[in-house]
Parts: sequence; structure tokens; C-alpha cells
Amino acid sequence: MQKNIEKMMKLKELYETYSVEDLEKIAVRAGNYKNRDEEELEAALRVRCWKLNNAFEWTPENKEKLLQLDAKLIECFEKFKAEASTLYYTLLQRIENNDHFLHDFMIEARVIPFVFEQDYEGEITLDSVNEIYGVLSEELNNSVNLSFSIYRESPDETEILYLNREQNWNTDHWFKGQFDEHFISQAIHDLYDHTDWSFPDILQINYLDVNLNVNYEHFVEFVEFK
Repeated sequence: MQKNIEKMMKLKELYETYSVEDLEKIAVRAGNYKNRDEEELEAALRVRCWKLNNAFEWTPENKEKLLQLDAKLIECFEKFKAEASTLYYTLLQRIENNDHFLHDFMIEARVIPFVFEQDYEGEITLDSVNEIYGVLSEELNNSVNLSFSIYRESPDETEILYLNREQNWNTDHWFKGQFDEHFISQAIHDLYDHTDWSFPDILQINYLDVNLNVNYEHFVEFVEFK
């Protein structure tokens, strides 16, 4: 593990001299399943993000785009909460009624952002994704960010971090006092602080893939323990 960390640190130092375009080429190549290189991928994405964020400025248009995206993310998780709450009590009732199959369950919700390009008519083309954004979306999907799980024995099954209004990230140093009068949710914080999505990337998001999955568990015991 130490060897991998040393490799990544050396790569990050080297990549600081590269352009954003070159870093994107490296990330796309390193993120390919056939040629996957975790250290190259992480180093390229980290340095790329750092470069883009350092050159980024909060214009009125950029501020409005971020607030609009945050509102859509919050709306997604509000819908999740309503749907998951209904599912939770329905499934719990089945278990309490000694359902013939259901012994336990988990409800998982996830939002995956994408940046899709537009066709000549201005419509979003779902099969057309810029390669670097495809890499970023895949890496996010493989993480725990923008997701939550509800378990049968969870005492706070309907409490969702992404809807916690007491957790406001509006004074984070990245915002430079531009959002002091606004609310910035945990979802936006996940994107800019826990992933390699830069602010320019985040403001390009034009599609949210929303998933809610239910895992049913059935147990079969056929050994008597003494």
C-alpha cells in the first residue's frame, strides 16, 4: 500500500506541470477497464480538479447555476425520503406479519450526475457523454457519495443527511463569502469536497440519474446448533 501511495504522490508532483487537457487524456486512459491504473487515475483527476478550481471565479451566473443544481438535488432526496418511508413501513409490516419470504431488507438511494452533450437541435443526447465526465460519473458511482441506505433496524430510518437544514456549507472557504445568505446542502459538499468534480464540472451537470433499490433478504436455517 505504501508503494502505491508513493507512486501517486510522485505522479501528482509530475502532473502539476501538465495541462488540463493532457490530464484528461491520462485519466480517460487510466480509467479504462483494460488499462486501468488506480494511481494514475486518482493523481490525474486530483491535479485536474485542483487546477480548475484555482482558476474558477464566482460570477453571478455561476452562483445561480450552483443554487439551481442544489435545489434539484434536494428535490431528489425529498422524493427519496417520501418513497423510502412508504417502502420502509410496508416492508416492516410484512416482516411483523411473518411474511413467507421477507426476513430483512435494505433500501438504498443514489444520485449520479452526468454531463451530456446537446445535439444540433439543442436536445440532450443520452448516448453522448464527454469522456472525462464519463470517468467522473463512474468514479462517483463507485463511491458512497450522494447515496444513503436505510436498514430495518435503523431507529432514524427517515433521517437523511442530505436534507439536514442545520448542516449548511455556505461558509466553506471555497465560496469566498459569496453564499453567506444562502443554503448549500450536503449533496453539493459531497461533490466538491469528497470527489474529483471541480466547480466548473459541477456547473456543467445537466442530468441526474436517480436510483432507489430495495434488497430483500430471506434466511434458511437447516443446521441445529448445540
